[in-house]
Amino acid sequence: MAVDILPSEMPRDASVDFSAVLREFVPAITRADYTVPFEQLDLPPEIKRAVIVYRGELTPDYRYLEAYLGGCCLPSFGFSGMRVRQSPEAKRRGIKTAAW
Repeated sequence: MAVDILPSEMPRDASVDFSAVLREFVPAITRADYTVPFEQLDLPPEIKRAVIVYRGELTPDYRYLEAYLGGCCLPSFGFSGMRVRQSPEAKRRGIKTAAW
């Protein structure tokens, strides 16, 4: 491999390795029942620990982020796509939210 293409090969190698690891979890991710509360969600522990927001709420491992969000807003995911939910504190303070 020539040195001049090395930087472009590194992301490719990382993507190939990541997809190889993730592939074993795909069946469990697709079979999971996302209508149950997070505590009852049947996902492999490695994947469950990586979930940051579930049904519009921060998961227990990531609730510390609320201190940095300042009560502004949290992304809320639904089957129809992503929307933004404004917290009561943000409404009270008149903070505008936008979808991202």
